[in-house]
Amino acid sequence: MLSIFSGVFDKYPKLKVLFVHMGGALAPVICRLDWNWDLNYKGIQNPPIQKVDKNLRRPSEYFKSNIYVDTMGPSVIGLKAMIEMCGVDRVLFGTDFGPVPMSPKLHIDLIDETIADAGDREKIFSTTLALLRLAESAPHLAPRAA
Repeated sequence: MLSIFSGVFDKYPKLKVLFVHMGGALAPVICRLDWNWDLNYKGIQNPPIQKVDKNLRRPSEYFKSNIYVDTMGPSVIGLKAMIEMCGVDRVLFGTDFGPVPMSPKLHIDLIDETIADAGDREKIFSTTLALLRLAESAPHLAPRAA
């Protein structure tokens, strides 16, 4: 969150970061962070804390411009919350396959079973490839033509 509150995204608006594991616990607290930012920037006399926020926009707005989240964390509620908070275009496919003995199929099934729209499911998988430029380095991973 320091990257938001320090104003780094305002200073470097093209900077993109990935918050793994469905963004941690951010979905349920983002409204509280926005509320606190509103207190600091709405001219309230004697706020309860010293104004330390340097960001120019509400914290939730950076999730639609500078921040990506992944689908690691087998939670239907978490996945829906990330899509609501960030938009489906900012959600990437993620898995801990390798260090955690959990099949990637679990995460693929989560997306397939949770997201009704085939185009939105494809966005999650293809955004990962495009953002990480995997499609260029491994063409066999590129989405198949419909």
